[in-house]
Amino acid sequence: MGSLPRSCGTSARGGIRLMSKATNDEIQHFLNTVCKQLRGQALHDDVKSEMSTHIEEMVEELEQSGIGRQEAVRMAVLRMGDPLLIGKQLRRSHRPAVQWGLIGALLLLLIIGLFARLVSAHVVPSGQSIMLFEKQLTMVCIGFVLMLGLWFIDCRKLLNYPYWLFASGLGLAFATTMSGIGLHINGAIRYVSAAGVSIDMMAVILFIWLLALAGMKPARLWSGADTIVQLVIWLFIPVLTFVAANVILLCFLYCCAFMIAFWMTRRNLVQVMTIGLGISLAAGTLGAFYVASNDKVYYILARLMSFVSKDPNGSGYMTHQAVNAVRSAGWWGEGEALPNGSLIHIASENMFTYMIYSYGWSMGVLISAAAVLFMAMIGRIARRIQDEGGRRVAVLIGFFFGIQFAWSILMCLGMAPFVGVVLPFLSYGHSMLLIFFAACGVLLSVSKQGYKSGTKSTVLGS
Repeated sequence: MGSLPRSCGTSARGGIRLMSKATNDEIQHFLNTVCKQLRGQALHDDVKSEMSTHIEEMVEELEQSGIGRQEAVRMAVLRMGDPLLIGKQLRRSHRPAVQWGLIGALLLLLIIGLFARLVSAHVVPSGQSIMLFEKQLTMVCIGFVLMLGLWFIDCRKLLNYPYWLFASGLGLAFATTMSGIGLHINGAIRYVSAAGVSIDMMAVILFIWLLALAGMKPARLWSGADTIVQLVIWLFIPVLTFVAANVILLCFLYCCAFMIAFWMTRRNLVQVMTIGLGISLAAGTLGAFYVASNDKVYYILARLMSFVSKDPNGSGYMTHQAVNAVRSAGWWGEGEALPNGSLIHIASENMFTYMIYSYGWSMGVLISAAAVLFMAMIGRIARRIQDEGGRRVAVLIGFFFGIQFAWSILMCLGMAPFVGVVLPFLSYGHSMLLIFFAACGVLLSVSKQGYKSGTKSTVLGS
């Protein structure tokens, strides 16, 4: 509700009855004085609506006791108190919430990650360790700026434009895979090179589409042909895009995120079972076509099954080396030098393994505890956000982080295949690091706004 009109002020949630210009002006002056102390039009509307309703209730009580309308309004406004003081109190109570727990867990992960980058001098060519550390530190600083920038804006507004987000991601995917600017690495078209810097464009697209999923039309509102349209937009096209780029891991992550968003906005279990059956049939058909037409299938299947392979010199090599390194570490580790350089991909997939081997199981416990704390803070935020769209953002971002933390730890323990998943904020990778910071910035933004909107029921403090 905006400013109350001079003749009357009513709203769906209550308001002021028809009254004289003088009494209406008196109430308007009181409300405007309160709102001058506050920021945000949405908060102004809430405050004016609730306070005008409260004033009207007091006016009616006074009129029932025999007091005239104009005098009743004057007395009701006086009973409300000093508008300047009320405005200042409301400003303090509606101050944006800062999630210090999340920020603290993030800082702990970053400190461990920078420490890991610095001590890796023993296992990378001479001189490269300091260079990698400096690059990582630079990207951390850039990431913090990005996170703060997103925190200062209201990222919930992005949820009003899910189709624009989807279209922007699709445009980036087309430019990456079809225009020839994408780099072909190990059969995947995932990166683009700009000014000498490689950008993981498909990971960027995944993050954009996660935000779009949070704002998609709720599944409970799908009906008839609209269901087909929504599934084509939010599932069929993204899956084809990721498959065309041969980034199966990102395709899997997106499909899981879609199912989470669908479940959170479902109509009932019948809808879930019906659509789930259709998706399963379509996935089986698409999977069969992919297997029949892709000459890299054997390599992909070998990597997926590597963690159960008994061949330490074949497809199970990475898993066996990681498990042996962890087993031999003890509580305090074996030092920073690796035996015969047996552990590969230390900067990315095997970072967790390397830290355990060097500093022992105690370091593994510390990293795992930091990851659990970080995820617990995200879970706490998701539970407390009042806004439905903001809660979906928090849940999807929580999934985005959680699956990578869990997978990274499990594959280094021999319980999941090595498929290119990195440990958030610890493993080396500029694009993913900035995406992780962006995800934190969006989360801080929606939690700030969501907490504020959740406090509007306490506007009057009575």
